[in-house]
Amino acid sequence: MAHLNAFAAIVAGYSGSNNQPHLGGFLNWLEFADERERFEVPSTNPERGVVQVLTIHAAKGLEWNHVAVANLIEGDFPSSGKGSSGWVAIGKLPFPLRGDSASLPHWNYKNVQAQNEAKQSLDAFKEEMRAHLLTEELRLMYVEVTRPKSCLLLSGSYWKPGNKNSRVPSQFLLSACELLKIQIPELESQENPMELESQVESWPLDPLGSNHRSQLDRAAALTLESSESLERNVAELNSADQIQSEISLLLAERDAALESLSSVTLPVRIPASSFKDYIGDFAETTRRLKRPMPQPPYKQTRAGTLFHNWVESFFGASALLEIEADVRSQEAFASENIEALKKNFQNSRFATMDPIDVEREIQLTVGENTFICKLDAVFAEGDRKLIVDWKSGKSPKDKKDEALKVLQLALYRLAYSKFTGEPIENIDVCFYFVAEDKELRPESVPDEAQLMKLWSELTN
Repeated sequence: MAHLNAFAAIVAGYSGSNNQPHLGGFLNWLEFADERERFEVPSTNPERGVVQVLTIHAAKGLEWNHVAVANLIEGDFPSSGKGSSGWVAIGKLPFPLRGDSASLPHWNYKNVQAQNEAKQSLDAFKEEMRAHLLTEELRLMYVEVTRPKSCLLLSGSYWKPGNKNSRVPSQFLLSACELLKIQIPELESQENPMELESQVESWPLDPLGSNHRSQLDRAAALTLESSESLERNVAELNSADQIQSEISLLLAERDAALESLSSVTLPVRIPASSFKDYIGDFAETTRRLKRPMPQPPYKQTRAGTLFHNWVESFFGASALLEIEADVRSQEAFASENIEALKKNFQNSRFATMDPIDVEREIQLTVGENTFICKLDAVFAEGDRKLIVDWKSGKSPKDKKDEALKVLQLALYRLAYSKFTGEPIENIDVCFYFVAEDKELRPESVPDEAQLMKLWSELTN
């Protein structure tokens, strides 16, 4: 269940960070994360007395007394050059169109006059890509070796199960051994020792004994054979009604298809930011659920995500390494209007306040639905609490729009009250529209009874 909950949290995080999330975009995001190992996972803190298994990116900014890095093998880390074709590969965005193009290898194809020149320039570009990818992985290696306080273990293996040929130690491992004047043990044999000692055992063992499984399988086979024989006999008796039966089945399938178009099943997990969409335009919101359409990426959404990450690091919720400044240039941040948002925030009163909670995720269950509430920041103001939601977009255009947006804050307030036990009347809420440097405190916030009434009217 822990893995399922973690995956559900990733899906909820993606859905909550997009105005119009859809399946195609989510699958593309998973593919990107698989290639770059860059899931935006929740912050992880070192814990005493346990062994933590993390990716390199998740370990950034953290320290442990002892750190072990495994599988330092050529072809695995560093990798075997996957992605050396760069943007020439199918489905890749051309580097000149990317905001970070200045830091990426350049393919000089414009001055090519003949086919052999084109091949030479492409080969040179791929070679430069391989060097670029190696540099990126070297940066990751730097992150790895700077995590431990006292002890670092670097390891690899000549063999793994199923391999006929031995593997080559990573150049990173060889460099470390050369620096420390350590000799890597030589390969003793060209036979895979794991294949010689291979032994497979099912686990857990059958509590009823080793013969129980064979007897159970035999009984299941006899039952299946008897069932199939019975079905054949019944089919022979009803062969005259075969055509009518098929007609009835087709009509039932048609009725089921028509019914599915007129009804909708709400998702179990709903981002709190989507609550207003269901209340404001239930028909349109559910129509997108029944027939999801691909949506283009929005620059404002990207800017909002970057700004939220920056605020989280500003308050020290997740430390950043200097190496990240190399990966993401200042020009890339400027192109997303992040600098203007950062300046407004640093000049606001919130920059001088100490939050008691940052990026707190709370799951609020109402009936059959669970609302995912991700609170940007919570501050203490005297004996009261203030929940603030950063907004990189525009403030409400009128009172009706404001009333819908306030529903998100109402859910946050209710969820925080139930999570902490703080009386709901002691909790204030507000929006901070960073681009406009505008703080918006609603005149009234729906209480629990009003929220439940709104939702029950929809679901019933």
